[in-house]
Amino acid sequence: RLQDGLLMSMEKIEDLSKEETQLPQPEGNFEVAKKILENREYDVVVCGEVKKGKSSFINAIIGQDVLPVNSDIATSQVFRLSNSKDGQEHFSLCFTDGSKRNIQRDELSKYGSQVEANEKGVPEFSDKTLAYIQVEVSAAFLPQGVSLVDTPGLGALYKSHEYITQTYINKAAAVVFVLDYERPIVEQEVKFINKVLDVTPYVLFVITKSDRYTEDERRAIITRDEEILAGIYAERNLKAPRIYPVSSSALMGASQKRIEKMRKASLSASGFSEIESQLMRL
Repeated sequence: RLQDGLLMSMEKIEDLSKEETQLPQPEGNFEVAKKILENREYDVVVCGEVKKGKSSFINAIIGQDVLPVNSDIATSQVFRLSNSKDGQEHFSLCFTDGSKRNIQRDELSKYGSQVEANEKGVPEFSDKTLAYIQVEVSAAFLPQGVSLVDTPGLGALYKSHEYITQTYINKAAAVVFVLDYERPIVEQEVKFINKVLDVTPYVLFVITKSDRYTEDERRAIITRDEEILAGIYAERNLKAPRIYPVSSSALMGASQKRIEKMRKASLSASGFSEIESQLMRL
């Protein structure tokens, strides 16, 4: 109702400015704001450095291996994952000119995996440019109109990956920034976090692979990372964020357990319950 009311007011302003030439004319920011209000789709962009487990995290959230994962650099394109409206699976290539091409599930790696591109060459689309790969599956966790967007990793050998990710960050309603325990936040990540905060203050920090490290190792890295983030946020007069640990393997295991007691145990071990509530607030 708020969006509809604001749009009606903006349309009245446009009409008045056409009728009364002495009134200020709507400028660029006015049009940008109007387009944002007209858009009822919200993208939660998942980003972070290469090999942090972004795709595995998204797969674990929806409980099935849909997005390509690999021990090498896996994701080379943007995957936009939405809850299917009809309960059926749909996959498509979405181009910058607005056109689409339907594909099969087993073709996702062909068009979106860097491993496949290295082995078989980058797919060509004649005179079209791929914007993103749309994935629609049954994902009860995701409200209609909200999509999770998986982006290529930062700091990779492929500069195109960083360009793709930065371009998509500009369209983010919110961001999930993925870290891991291998090392504290590095300068490249600090720079990118600042770029994210220039676009949106709605950022959730998640640290993956919690099942691979001891409690002391996890605590040490999280403490150091939160200190670094506190410094970044202080410069913007923002409240320092928390980092939420998760085990994607335990979360995926929870979706595959048939015995309720075992499912709850895996879900608890994954640490996702708190992340879920934070994501919903985000």
